[in-house]
Amino acid sequence: MMPARPERDDDAAREQVRSCQENVKREPSSGQACATLAEALIRAEDLEAAARAAESALELDPRLAVPHVVLGRRFMENEQFDEAESQLEQAIILDPHLAVAYTEFGRLHAKQQRYADAVDRFEQAVKLAPHKSDTHLNLASASMEEASFASMPLPAAAAAPGADPLPPEEATVPDTVDLMFSSEEEESVE
Repeated sequence: MMPARPERDDDAAREQVRSCQENVKREPSSGQACATLAEALIRAEDLEAAARAAESALELDPRLAVPHVVLGRRFMENEQFDEAESQLEQAIILDPHLAVAYTEFGRLHAKQQRYADAVDRFEQAVKLAPHKSDTHLNLASASMEEASFASMPLPAAAAAPGADPLPPEEATVPDTVDLMFSSEEEESVE
């Protein structure tokens, strides 16, 4: 289970959205302006509006990576994991140095309880953005979850043939695992 997002300054987020909307009005054919608006809308936690802005950005300039991250995040939040993975892969293809793409990929893997993959993605994000404390927290949390998950007993059906099955209370894996992942955006496109 992913906890609540870090607190944000609602007024500052709304002001940033207004500023970006004005930029889009001034430059309606700028994919970059739409991508920046999508980022601002993510920070304001308006995921659907952010996705619309990201789609507009990609229509104007399909070479932009950040809109794919925004769309990946929307798909992830809607538990459309294959689509999220596809968008995040495209973002990394377009910009292999975009730390936020690796961070969101790590969040996706963690949400799927694929902790080893999450650790790999968060390690990549830390290498690209070592100054981001939330990236380090994500990596530490995923590492702890990976260790915890790896030490859980296997269900009886997965035990070695001929082995005594585990009692049912020891053979189950929890439905949710608390994670301390931050969704704070890590970089800004300017």
